[in-house]
Amino acid sequence: VTIPTSSFDNTANLEKYWNYNYPWGDTHNGAARMVATADHVSASVGVLTLTAQPYSGDSKSGIKYHSGTIYAKEQVNVDGSSAVGYQVEGEFVSPTAKGTWPAFWLNAASGWPPESDIAEWKGNAKLWFNTFDTSRQVASKIVDWPTDGNYHAAKAVLRTIPGNSKDLGISYYLDNKLQATHTAAGKGYESVSSLD
Repeated sequence: VTIPTSSFDNTANLEKYWNYNYPWGDTHNGAARMVATADHVSASVGVLTLTAQPYSGDSKSGIKYHSGTIYAKEQVNVDGSSAVGYQVEGEFVSPTAKGTWPAFWLNAASGWPPESDIAEWKGNAKLWFNTFDTSRQVASKIVDWPTDGNYHAAKAVLRTIPGNSKDLGISYYLDNKLQATHTAAGKGYESVSSLD
């Protein structure tokens, strides 16, 4: 499955390859509601822009922000027996201010775990590469994120492990430099690529 960079050229292309929100709905981890409007999700000339804004219209739910997220329409089953090799990458200028939590990740199309965070920022200039086998079995590598305002590439390469048909190897890169290799133990990724 290839999603071309032209998927971010305009709204029509975006909607051809991507769905708005998450596969399960419009909230995740409780503080933000995803909204499928041009104020929160826009695509132009190869660039996807996701915008979060403070929101105070629903004090009972705990929702403090409206933001945007998308996930790939076409899903791929990636496991230790069928993954010849997949590469998932993007180029980012990411906010690093306290309270922000953007991410680019893969997870199961039905249920959780597994999860592979190809790029996750948690309110500072650190980039997290995470592989969740369960909520207690997590491999993480944290590296410095460049704050020069330029685009930087985050990538995951998913491959079979020779002699092992059960597990999957995931190598994480920042600007094409290997940062970590994790083993996704016994879990297939019915891959949903998400950006939020």
